[in-house]
Parts: sequence; C-alpha cells; structure tokens
Amino acid sequence: ELFRVMRPGGRLIITLDNPGNPLVALRNILPYRPLNRLGIVPYYIGATFGLPQMIFQLKRSGFHVVKTTSVMHCPRVLAVVLSFILERFGTPSVQKRYLKFLMYLEKLEKWPMRYLTGYFIAVLAEKPKGLNRK
Repeated sequence: ELFRVMRPGGRLIITLDNPGNPLVALRNILPYRPLNRLGIVPYYIGATFGLPQMIFQLKRSGFHVVKTTSVMHCPRVLAVVLSFILERFGTPSVQKRYLKFLMYLEKLEKWPMRYLTGYFIAVLAEKPKGLNRK
C-alpha cells in the first residue's frame, strides 16, 4: 500500500524493532503481561522482521533499498529507568551529561556490530522514478 500511494521518486524511511538485538530478542520471548505490568513494555508488540526479511519485502513491493542501518544503541530498559529517575531527582547538569552519554552510544552505528547493538533497524527506500504502479 505504501508503494501504491507514493509518487515515483518518493522516499520512505521505515524502522522496526531489531530482533537481532539480544535484549529485543529476549523481550520477544518473555510473556507480555508481566512485562506490561512492570511498565517495561507499555503496549502490545506484534511480529517484526529482521533486516534481511525487511529488505526482501520492500524489494518485493517494488522499492529500491538505498541504505540500511540501526539506531538507538543504548540498553533501552536501563536508559528508560535511569531517565525517569534523573528527570525527577537529577540536576540539570547531570541530566545534560546523561543525554550526552546516550548520544555517545549512538557512535556504535558506525561499527560492524551495529545490527546487534541497535534497538531498531532502519531502511531508506525509494520508489523508482517512472513507475506509477508495481
């Protein structure tokens, strides 16, 4: 449907949970209700694709895959809990240093292991020019 409604040359950025990340994989096999009650998973998480499957589905739909990467390389559960604590009790300077540290972790996107450390996989795809339909 995304391919159909996009104009030729249009670009799509899509992100999905990264099942290649060990923490995401663990979250996916644990039961939803206890994680939801603890506030770790605030909403239901459905099925996701790994990077190869996402590329395959996009190409199958007619998209040209321009670039892939992964994003959000901090340990998410720990980062969320620590952010909550620092928002309530941390000084502005401590909060700023914490955010700087989280941004520093994003440098892992440049490393070969980025598809293990990234919480999300991201793909930039485009609809080839001159195509009005698949």
